[in-house]
Amino acid sequence: MPASDPVAAGTDSHPINRLPHRLGRYTLTKRLGVGGMAEVFLAQQDGPAGFHKICVVKRMLPHLAEEPRFVEMFQREARLAALLHHTNVVQIFELGETEGSFFIAMEYVDGMPLHRLARASWRINQPLPMEVVCCTIADAALGLAAAHEQCDEHGHALRLVHRDISPDNLIVNREGVTKVLDFGVAKSTQGERTATGELKGKIPFLSPEQIRGDAIDGRADLYALGVTAYWLLTGKRPFAAPSDLGVMQAILAAEPRPPRELNPTVPEALDELVLRLLQKDAARRPQSGHEVADVLAPALAVRRTIVGPFVRAALLGAQTSPPIEESGPASPGFLCSTPQSDEVRSSLRRLKSAAPSPPAPVRPPVEETSPTAPSGGDAATAASLVTTPLASAPRAGKGVLVAASLGGLVLVAAAVAFVVLRGDGSIDPPAPAPVPTPSPRAPSPAPDPPSPAPDPTTVAPVSDPVASPAADAQPELAPSELKPAPVAKTREVAAAAPRWVQWQTKGGKRLGTGTSVLAVPAGTTQIVAVDTQRGGRSVVDVKGGAADYSKLPHGKLQVRAAPFADVFLGSVALGPTPFAPVDLVEGSYLVVFRHEGKEQKVRVDVKGGQTARASASFEERATR
Repeated sequence: MPASDPVAAGTDSHPINRLPHRLGRYTLTKRLGVGGMAEVFLAQQDGPAGFHKICVVKRMLPHLAEEPRFVEMFQREARLAALLHHTNVVQIFELGETEGSFFIAMEYVDGMPLHRLARASWRINQPLPMEVVCCTIADAALGLAAAHEQCDEHGHALRLVHRDISPDNLIVNREGVTKVLDFGVAKSTQGERTATGELKGKIPFLSPEQIRGDAIDGRADLYALGVTAYWLLTGKRPFAAPSDLGVMQAILAAEPRPPRELNPTVPEALDELVLRLLQKDAARRPQSGHEVADVLAPALAVRRTIVGPFVRAALLGAQTSPPIEESGPASPGFLCSTPQSDEVRSSLRRLKSAAPSPPAPVRPPVEETSPTAPSGGDAATAASLVTTPLASAPRAGKGVLVAASLGGLVLVAAAVAFVVLRGDGSIDPPAPAPVPTPSPRAPSPAPDPPSPAPDPTTVAPVSDPVASPAADAQPELAPSELKPAPVAKTREVAAAAPRWVQWQTKGGKRLGTGTSVLAVPAGTTQIVAVDTQRGGRSVVDVKGGAADYSKLPHGKLQVRAAPFADVFLGSVALGPTPFAPVDLVEGSYLVVFRHEGKEQKVRVDVKGGQTARASASFEERATR
């Protein structure tokens, strides 16, 4: 730790900076970091009979403890995060106050923040395995889905939005499991407003709707997750400019370069998923973290064999070797992520048929040079590693790829400690790394030579049904004996939707759920998507053998009740009136109003780009 650190130097007069220090039930043993609002300590909780537990204590900075606004923000973070109980969210244990200090005790994660894991790998010229990228993004998406769907103790939807998703707020433990942390600027879209002109979160990760000051929901977090995935895959952010204002303008107006242009080893399905996450229109993004995780689910199968060992090797290297000085030599930069194992790549390729294609990208006004794309034959080689069908791959291919990923762990363990981590989010690219050449394959048999053109002077063979007299002599069938060709009764439609959407025909016949291939009656041009959570019914066009729920337009639902009422859509509680208009997919909804044991139901049609209104009155009318 640098000598300028008050904890290390002992220059800070505050007693908490003389460690170890007792804070309530916790003994602070080591300071892990400090931010603009709080500092974080490794701590130990002691109990009877020799009980002790390692945890993390986040303590509010002393000079902010007297500011009511910051105290409320700090306490709100604890209240919101304490409601979440999920494998992919860091657990909150306690909100406490002692010695005039507010603190939060939380789960200790033995691991490494995602941005440090990536930089540690790149700076020793080791690639970040594609499996690590897919697994961490899938885990983060599941953690965000839990937050977005969280309800309060009364069952009312909180509609939480993290608002600060970035690689440094995702931590990967030694088992390869990623957890979302730091809900310090999270908000509940129910009854909470952000001050005009106030931006929450890091500018490169802000969604277009956040920059415009529009109402936001969980899809803003998914946009930030897309920026994170883009950075892990390419070493660059999707939008760059010399100033923060320029970055915000690019986020609003420019289109990102596809990740595959910067890193040819990115599978097509993953490339399309990232571009969907970065859509300007939130309605065109995946509508939930579950949808993102479903696409990346095949990568979770290699968590134990690739992701976990990679993280443990990085942690071992960081613990066993002394770090170099800031002024010492370093080789910052980025290497292409390794191609995925055959099983994962094959599964993603199968999912691609159901994934909607993004619009053709438009180049951003601020171009970045790509350090990742190999040139000439190397680029073709890298692309072949991703697109080669599984059936044609050599038998040793899988072993070579997995061995390459695991072999790199030794170098990570030996040299990762010689990493100088920078917190500004910038990457200094080195020369592109060579892409490994695939194992040689057996030569393919030469194609059959084309048949020579027929000689008009030769006589057709007797077996030719056109020229053969025997063929001409066959009796013709009577019209009554002719059998019509069978007519297909169904056709396949690739449907894309969140897992809670049920597909039906207009007549109510169930076809399937979520993202799947449906067998629909031949000639069908429209099918119905039923939101089993909110009870909405939306008509979706079947075009080109595909039906995409995410492309449906969105509208608003404004509800009013006199004097007030609790409002429900399906199984989702919207809360007591009044509240701001709710964003909904275009469709038909049943709105349920409940007030003091009484209930009223109103059917309403939500149209794209319009505000539908539903009202109910529970006031007793005066009688004459």
